[in-house]
Amino acid sequence: MDTIVVENIFAKQIKWKTISKRVLALLDAIVKHTSVCIRRIAEDRAEEVAFNRLLGKEDFRKVHIMKALYEKTAKRVNGEHILAIQDTSELNYQSMEKRVSGLGTVGNGTDKGFFIHPMIAINESDNALIGLAAVKIINRLKPKADNYKSLPIEKKESFKWLSCSLRAKQTLKNASMITHISDRESDVYEFLYRVPDEKNHVLIRSAQNRNIENSEKKLFEFVGEQKVKGVISVKISGKPNKRTAHEAKLEVRFTKVLLSKPLHCSDKKAPERIMVNAIELKENKTTVHDGEEPVYWLLLTTHEVTTLEEAKKIAEWYCQRWHIE
Repeated sequence: MDTIVVENIFAKQIKWKTISKRVLALLDAIVKHTSVCIRRIAEDRAEEVAFNRLLGKEDFRKVHIMKALYEKTAKRVNGEHILAIQDTSELNYQSMEKRVSGLGTVGNGTDKGFFIHPMIAINESDNALIGLAAVKIINRLKPKADNYKSLPIEKKESFKWLSCSLRAKQTLKNASMITHISDRESDVYEFLYRVPDEKNHVLIRSAQNRNIENSEKKLFEFVGEQKVKGVISVKISGKPNKRTAHEAKLEVRFTKVLLSKPLHCSDKKAPERIMVNAIELKENKTTVHDGEEPVYWLLLTTHEVTTLEEAKKIAEWYCQRWHIE
């Protein structure tokens, strides 16, 4: 290899190590002081100047922040079973509309802002947060296309679930196993068959009452008619004005199901059917708080579920999703 090429590669590595170190120092300061004001979070004048120089670089981009965080997370993973949990949050900047530019609309369709979709890594053995495994920034500058349903998944906003899981596979490559956990919005056929492999499993809450092979009944009805395998107790996190934190007794049903490929799936290479394990968790009325809806989850997973204990463990993994809410 040419000496000049080697020197350039070495110089880039040194430069990235310096940038990475400053990015992590900046993020640590933001978390420590719960502020993004550089003057407030800097420990002294020298650090304030260093932070401003970093952010003022013409070639500095959000990818530098992401790369630094991914590398930090990767260094903390060594043979563990990782729960990779993702969800979307809305950042509304309507009150600062005159001070910001380039933002699309948020959930109400009018206010200015954007969405951030992170995936965090949790150690399955002790539920400790390891770090950021992936993140997607979504800026809605245009309304949905008229032919949105027929578009390939890569052209849809729902691709965020798949793209973060694929990125997380790289970040968490040193894990012994990765379980990708997400809520109902991630119930996308492409997600269910593209993510799983020998080391990666999915665990989602079902939203679509899908057709299943070899049955005239749809998913929810089919699973709901299975025999109750037992009752488990699970700690449920509270939600303001919706649910009180409590320990719920959940009736458990589980069975294998063969999901049929939906008609609107635009991926011509998608399999015609996918085998998953379905777990229905239905709260017993004895633990439902007055005026609140009972817990009801129908979970889909590629993990094997043959015993009540296995079903309980998977329910407990799903409960770790509250780390990201």
